[in-house]
Amino acid sequence: MDVHDLIIRCRRDDEVFEFLPESKLKSALPRCLLHDYTHWYDTKTRIIEIRPLSDPWTPNLGKNWSTEFQLNGGVSFSRLHESGLRQFLIDPTHAISRTIHKVFSPLEQSVFDLFISFNYEQSNDQKPQPPTISLPRYNLTFSLTAHGDLHCLSHRGYLVDATQDIGTLYGLSNMLVLRSPSAASQKRRLIIPIGGFETSSDGDTHPNVTIAIDPDATSVKYHLYEVDDILGRLLDTTLLSRLYRLYLHSLTSHQLPDPLLNCTGTEEAVKGLAQGETFSFQSLPPEEIALLEEIGKLTPLRYLYSSQTKSMETVQRNITLPPTSEHYGFAAAVREIWDYWMSIRVFHPDSRIPEGANEESFLPKYENHVHKNLTRRSAVRNILYAPMHCLGRDAGVPPGEDESHTARDCAMTQTSIDREAGVFEMSKLVHKWSNDLDVTTRLSDIIQKWGQIPACKPDLSLNYSSEWVDDSLESTWRSLYDLCRRASKDVDRSQLAFVLATLVYHNPGQRELCVTLLAFATNPIFSHPDYNAPNSGDLDFDYGETPSESRLRSLVTANTVSFEDSPEQAELLQLGWNQARERAMRSRYESRLQQDIESYVEYMLQRREQSHLPPCALANFDLFNQSELLAELNALFEKCSQNRCVLYSL
Repeated sequence: MDVHDLIIRCRRDDEVFEFLPESKLKSALPRCLLHDYTHWYDTKTRIIEIRPLSDPWTPNLGKNWSTEFQLNGGVSFSRLHESGLRQFLIDPTHAISRTIHKVFSPLEQSVFDLFISFNYEQSNDQKPQPPTISLPRYNLTFSLTAHGDLHCLSHRGYLVDATQDIGTLYGLSNMLVLRSPSAASQKRRLIIPIGGFETSSDGDTHPNVTIAIDPDATSVKYHLYEVDDILGRLLDTTLLSRLYRLYLHSLTSHQLPDPLLNCTGTEEAVKGLAQGETFSFQSLPPEEIALLEEIGKLTPLRYLYSSQTKSMETVQRNITLPPTSEHYGFAAAVREIWDYWMSIRVFHPDSRIPEGANEESFLPKYENHVHKNLTRRSAVRNILYAPMHCLGRDAGVPPGEDESHTARDCAMTQTSIDREAGVFEMSKLVHKWSNDLDVTTRLSDIIQKWGQIPACKPDLSLNYSSEWVDDSLESTWRSLYDLCRRASKDVDRSQLAFVLATLVYHNPGQRELCVTLLAFATNPIFSHPDYNAPNSGDLDFDYGETPSESRLRSLVTANTVSFEDSPEQAELLQLGWNQARERAMRSRYESRLQQDIESYVEYMLQRREQSHLPPCALANFDLFNQSELLAELNALFEKCSQNRCVLYSL
């Protein structure tokens, strides 16, 4: 909608300035420029000015948002900064705004809740700077980088992650995932707004959870979580954010375990409520109490069907949630937290305690003796599907007998004994730093069997990194080889002992390779430049050390000239076509083509240990596509040359 058309319909001719009601501008301005501002229209200059309520009567076209400055002949809202840059507002109804809103729609449902602008400097070759996106209600600001990433200015060092899947909280509609730009140690953060919960599920599909955000609210708070991929969890900062997270885990739970947690959301919530971190508080404000009550209500209420029966029961459950979100242990777990608060609140007289709060005021229906007995009976019946360790200290369930369990590192198993022996042996060898080591004599064959070896990772060092154990030995071999060659006995011996012992523990079947890596460090000959690994990308040993005859013949044959483009065809057209002459020319073409292929393959076999072929190598062969063939042959020769360098350095 044109802004001036919007204004003219509400002008009054007897005034120079007109006051514009907010209702007329809702479809033209972001919401943050509607509240706490007055809007004026100059009937003479046709300029709209947005003034703050703190100074509504003083015109200031330089500082305030106005339509004084037109960009490319169009009406636009802008303001002038002290630095000389002019900030322009992008229309919320513009296609750019709608595209950007798709990224932030989980946090803001309306595009008018975003504030999108860009700076423009006339001396800057008439080019606008990348746009800046603000979420005023969240106090979040993002800028578009030259690579097309959205950099979060409110959380420095983080970008909006293109992959919004964190491995848990599936079904939650309102969240935004940030990531650090470093690919080596990528950190991720999760923004989840605070609000009420709306759940839906038909029992067959995954539950959907939406956080209800007041559309008229001027400020929205949010919780920030760190994604810990190593331990498989979300890290919270306060008790409120912890309870909020556990409640969301339970609401989004499914029959299958979450990839990040390696358990279901309900199991994570029950486990988290019982951990010591949940009890590490000095006071329990009303917000936390309300969340505890909501979590406790995820335990279904159970009643006897009638006073005449002791077996039939009525179960009251939440029909908007699947059974996977409910657990008999929720009520008992939050009750323990409440009882702990009741036991320590006498030491905190200044804490805000709700009026009438006592032990009986917290989830009273769940303290009913009949409900507890029926819940206990249900827990015993479902022991195969849900553990019984979370029923609470007063549940009265007999603990049962312990079961024998052999730990992974138990000294009674042969596998663990072999691993520990390998760690001890490797540590001892590194400490001795001997040149006489029992290395493998088949290193070249082993590397060639690996096929492909990734390039060196310059960010890796002898400091501990999860990549040493997360990735296979062949994927880090080139980095390990280079690090071991440059290792010093006086400086790196302790770190090298730790890294190689870790590799032996995680790869007990590759002990000889780990000893060989140590030999690269202890033998000074490998520090010579002749043993430098080639500075190249991934290696592919499928190409071999030298080009094979079959591969060369295949490349040459694929880049031959057809008869229609050959000199024989040109000569046929020059002499005049007849059937007998064409047969003769085709026969001569086939004969010469086979002869050229054999000659050129023989020529390349004599030079297959070179890294590339000279451009004149195809000068006498006019039946080949010379530029394409030479490029493919040089790529093949270069790969083989790199493979030879690696195998020679070993």
